[in-house]
Amino acid sequence: MIRLKPILTEQFADVVPRDYENLTDITLTLTNEDTNSELIFENVLAVLNGNFITIPITLPLEQEDLMYSLKITKGGSLWFRDKVYVTSTENTSKYHKSNSLNYKSKEDSNKYITL
Repeated sequence: MIRLKPILTEQFADVVPRDYENLTDITLTLTNEDTNSELIFENVLAVLNGNFITIPITLPLEQEDLMYSLKITKGGSLWFRDKVYVTSTENTSKYHKSNSLNYKSKEDSNKYITL
């Protein structure tokens, strides 16, 4: 999942596509999952960055908590697909506390007999 901030300026995402050759004729489609509206960017400038491809993404709204489906095609063929979450939250780590003090194992005297 790609996280973007709810700002109108250009942001960059690093992706791992199906191949790294011929970085031309790239189309980026963002589909809003609530409204099902599509935003299409054609002739996107993709840059090879080590093992990743860096692509620019410009959001149409400064609205938070939006989910988009991202589809990138190259030459009309699917090249990369992912989800985009728009949030201004910096720390999205969730911590889980174990409930081990309340756990009681069941003591059972079942014995299996094999014949």
